[in-house]
Amino acid sequence: VYVRYGKAWLKPEQELVELAEKKCLKAEQNGVCDAKSLSIIGVVEIQKKNYQKAVDYLLRVLEQNSEDGDVNYNLAYAYLHLGHLDEGLKYAGISLNLYHDQEYKSDAARLMALLYRNQNDDQNAITYYKLSETISPNNYYNLSALLELYIKAKDLKMAASTADALLALDPTACDVAQDIVRSYYKNGQIEELFSFFTRMEQKYGTQDQVMGNLFFNKAYAFLLIKDFKQAKDCFTKARQYFGKCLHKDDQVFKLIDQELKELGNN
Repeated sequence: VYVRYGKAWLKPEQELVELAEKKCLKAEQNGVCDAKSLSIIGVVEIQKKNYQKAVDYLLRVLEQNSEDGDVNYNLAYAYLHLGHLDEGLKYAGISLNLYHDQEYKSDAARLMALLYRNQNDDQNAITYYKLSETISPNNYYNLSALLELYIKAKDLKMAASTADALLALDPTACDVAQDIVRSYYKNGQIEELFSFFTRMEQKYGTQDQVMGNLFFNKAYAFLLIKDFKQAKDCFTKARQYFGKCLHKDDQVFKLIDQELKELGNN
């Protein structure tokens, strides 16, 4: 029931997980535990963060059926958390080849990218994040990781196009813009960050909420470099744009007013 329905069942998810584990462990004790039962126990152990136990059960599944994409993927995930990155890559690669569903295949490619990234192999990480993005486009996790990696590699042309694509996922989302600011600032590419804002202001100039979001985050970028005059100007513009499209009681106005009050003292 848990595997098929998850949260969409009468019992709470955690209760289903505990029942699944209990039934499967009982089957194992009675010597009638099949590959599916072992796989379920492995998944439960991953949820409980018992990664070595999960590996032990999942390897037993592969002894019976090595062609199960989910089992190979879950094994790679467990190895990632154990820090056994080469083993993780082995099984993630197998799952990538076994999967036919595009979303699952994309997930497997992204897991390979994450494993390579943990090995500090940025080039291979980029390769597999790109593959994941090609299989299933416009994925936030792929684009945010690629942005960071391109900036780190000083491939600023690719970083720029990736930043543009990342914001385009939801131009009104403050956290997306914040991630872009963070990636550029963290890697010392301040000029590129402000070039990004210039491009986006030209692109979204007629969309008030997007412009409000851009100036709001641009203000914080100026705060990071301690340019308080420009920060104050951007907060003021953000307030003006938000005032055209948001309800007057929206929390963003309180945040902006607080920032402007503090900047008034600088």
